[in-house]
Amino acid sequence: MPTLLIHDARCVATLEPGQSSTGQDLRDASVFIRDGRIAFVGATRALPAEALEADEIIDARGHLVTPGLIHTPLTARVYADAPTKAAREALVPLHRIGAAEADIAGVVAFLIGPDAGYITGQNILADGGLLDATQGLIPGRPATQR
Repeated sequence: MPTLLIHDARCVATLEPGQSSTGQDLRDASVFIRDGRIAFVGATRALPAEALEADEIIDARGHLVTPGLIHTPLTARVYADAPTKAAREALVPLHRIGAAEADIAGVVAFLIGPDAGYITGQNILADGGLLDATQGLIPGRPATQR
């Protein structure tokens, strides 16, 4: 089975399902995937030697995904409160809280896939339209036409 190395990411966020206290932000990190499973995630300087011989190597330095309101183990307690969840959903033009597995992972999969081979240095905003909607609420901002 092919191997994949995603290296030199400025930050890799890790989450343990159901254990919100175990999430981490790893700086200057890499991810090595072997046999469809993560074999290594950690500091780039600590990569195992076999990772450097991966079938495919992706330089993650030029990729950035900025999520909006996303349901994760770290935010589960916030969204467990129905009134808070409803108030936040009302702010988002898509009227829902994003899901890490569906809404963010798909963007990351695109960025590391072959269809994004000519994309670099971009900030992909995956927020359900939240930023665009709230920018119009800033007092003194010139009117924009939609």
